Amino acid sequence: MKNKSLYPLFIGFGKQAQEYAKVFSKKKIKIHSVCVSNIKKKKKIFDKYKIKNRFENIERALLNKGFNSIFVFLPFNLIEKKIFTILKTSNVPVYTEKPIALSFNKIVKIEKFVRKNKKKIYILYNRNHYKLFQVIQNFNKKEKFILRAFIPERIKQTINNIDKNLKGHIRYHLASHWINFFFSIHKIKNLQPIHNKGEITYKNKKIEILISPNHKGYISAIYISKNYVLFLLTLEQLFVFKKINKKIKFIKYYNEFSENKFKPGIERLISFITKKKFKSNLTDIRILYNSLKKLNY
Repeated sequence: MKNKSLYPLFIGFGKQAQEYAKVFSKKKIKIHSVCVSNIKKKKKIFDKYKIKNRFENIERALLNKGFNSIFVFLPFNLIEKKIFTILKTSNVPVYTEKPIALSFNKIVKIEKFVRKNKKKIYILYNRNHYKLFQVIQNFNKKEKFILRAFIPERIKQTINNIDKNLKGHIRYHLASHWINFFFSIHKIKNLQPIHNKGEITYKNKKIEILISPNHKGYISAIYISKNYVLFLLTLEQLFVFKKINKKIKFIKYYNEFSENKFKPGIERLISFITKKKFKSNLTDIRILYNSLKKLNY
């Protein structure tokens, strides 16, 4: 039986869109239509997911009737160029990959337009739907943690090996993932980066996040409270320890890859959407951008 809670139009159908399509297929959510630059190139995969309505023009796709939501999976540098067209042409909820904008000023304009025209838009940060994200959040409600995090930002490697167009935009396209993960757990707003001898720090009384440009290590973090120690590795692995009689005892391990059949976070995110628990986060992301705009990459 088809799940009728979503019947989306997909704009773009690259790797990330296909990860969502896998989850939709499992949940029996049918994709109403798709818009890509080259239909023939994607014909086999459209056939696989039984997507009948196929377009190469966004305006035509948006004017087609029948879909009740839009998922935007365009390349990182095209979303902000197309988002106003998408919002103006349709009144259904819009779920978009990041970055929704490549500057603070642009996201401010998008937020003003959304408020004025009463549009519904949601930005898809799948890492905020990791199971271990919820675990840390729950611990954080009960314990007074001190956080120390390390983020190696491989700027040169990313630009040289992935996309030269990312130069100057990594803070919004990639760094926003990591910073948003920690800021969301701790409900941090408007914390500004401190630049010192090539390294960058976000710091207050409870947290210290060190960003080291072009370092080859892994993202890691340690949470320390009176009763527990949580060690986070690469945002996908969490080791939980309990303090007992001045000793530290390992009690649980979480691994997002081993616990998920799909790309981590996406299935839980879709469940939030279908259960109408996914609240609009545009304002939160605009506030996040205010903390990212002074990063020099």
